[in-house]
Amino acid sequence: SRFANSIALDVAQQTGCVVPSVRPAIFYLNGELQGIYYLSEQINREHWVSRMGHRNFLMHIHRGPREKESSKNLGALHVKMRDDPYAISLTWAEKHFDLDNVSRWIFSIVYCGTSDAWQGAAILDKNDPEPKWSWINWDMDHSFWDMYGDRARRAPWQTEGWERVLVKTDNPGYGKWKAAADVRAILFCRLINESPEYRERFVRLVMDLLNHRVTEMFVNSRVAYYEKLAVSYGLADRQFMQDYRDFAKNRLHNLSSTHRW
Repeated sequence: SRFANSIALDVAQQTGCVVPSVRPAIFYLNGELQGIYYLSEQINREHWVSRMGHRNFLMHIHRGPREKESSKNLGALHVKMRDDPYAISLTWAEKHFDLDNVSRWIFSIVYCGTSDAWQGAAILDKNDPEPKWSWINWDMDHSFWDMYGDRARRAPWQTEGWERVLVKTDNPGYGKWKAAADVRAILFCRLINESPEYRERFVRLVMDLLNHRVTEMFVNSRVAYYEKLAVSYGLADRQFMQDYRDFAKNRLHNLSSTHRW
């Protein structure tokens, strides 16, 4: 859907996530106007040096080139969480991961209903006295609509939210899911299922974000910005803008009614 990636990254940034810089662009091919697209800042080691200010960091790019040290470090944590039969303690998780970053990343995916979400890049700043893995949001174009379903059967705001990130231990497929899931998914689910303290902390964060940061007013302000672009470049079909407004109006109720903590 037009501007889905740009609006989703705006939401993620408002949430407190790390996002690439994105700018709208008009695309011509052989002199013919193809429409409004966007240019995105690259997520790779050489480019991210300018963000970090140094080169002493690990970077694991999901679905991208693998660095041996990064894969080994993050992979060991993945195996630990996947295979350890005992509860993952909050103290252990906080030692290895920036849980505030992970929680905000999770919320951005849930709110936007982003399918194909488990990508982006993980960063470990080795100059930090207590280095922890954190993530950069990336490629959120499967947001605000049901990419793999039938749009005629449900409204955009009814797209899955919590179902994308949370599988409970009593789910028959939990074991299979845990064996194959992304490290963020396993970390979040184990903490939600096994740490009452983290669960309470996460719920407080979600309520704060929905009440004060990712509000209907904020989302509508971003929709208005992109609608002005659409108008200025002569885009006649703008029904999708109303879809975004309907999403902002109804998403909070939808998320509250589809899951009970």
